[in-house]
Amino acid sequence: MSNQVPVLKSQLSPPPVKDQFIHRIKLHRQLQLIPNYPLTIIYAGAGYGKTVGLSRFIQDLDSKSCWLTVAEYDQHIIRLLTKMVTAIQSASPEFGRDLMDQFNQLNQHVKDDELWTLMTMMVNEIEALNDELVLVIDDVHVLNQAHSFHKWMQLLIKHIPKNIHIVISTRHKPNWTPLQQLKVQDDLLEIITQHLALSLDEMDHLIRDMNSIELNDDQVEDIYSLTEGWPIACSMVVQQLSSGVSIN
Repeated sequence: MSNQVPVLKSQLSPPPVKDQFIHRIKLHRQLQLIPNYPLTIIYAGAGYGKTVGLSRFIQDLDSKSCWLTVAEYDQHIIRLLTKMVTAIQSASPEFGRDLMDQFNQLNQHVKDDELWTLMTMMVNEIEALNDELVLVIDDVHVLNQAHSFHKWMQLLIKHIPKNIHIVISTRHKPNWTPLQQLKVQDDLLEIITQHLALSLDEMDHLIRDMNSIELNDDQVEDIYSLTEGWPIACSMVVQQLSSGVSIN
């Protein structure tokens, strides 16, 4: 099946970050911890800047990294794993040749024992890499019907290699059984809404410094109370104020 899987190049690259980017201290501190954990899950609702924050982190990262933005059409496990292998090959071109051959031998329906085989092959090939690797899988919430993927991920988490750091970005925390054990072992980093929301100082910087909007401290605090630091709401307020709409 893998020979029939087209891969958009845009799915394998983090989106560009605009020059006018807010340096978000809370989020930055959390993202810098990613190389210390085998698994990171970053989850919050739409408009919290998960993708933008991760994109900036990956672009500044010194070690090897790869990126996969999943789409709603990636529900089938072989299609998804083909794209994942292709993403890793962007950082390590020698990776995954045996896996690709295995994908070609599988039927449309992948059985549980075949999921185990695919997980084992993936783990062995990752361990064979010479360098550490950060793998970001963005928009995982769209895989609501990808039951085989969620089974496969839980197998992978139980046997995750030491030289990979997987980052899952989603709107909802996955209901994966092994997560609790990882948390107990301090092998799970969770980046949540509180880390992604703008602080009052960051909002003040966005409004008064970056956009040169003249407001007093009370007015900035009122906007912060209204938006609760939700980045997309803050951006919408700034757009309204920049267009001449009154703060009242």
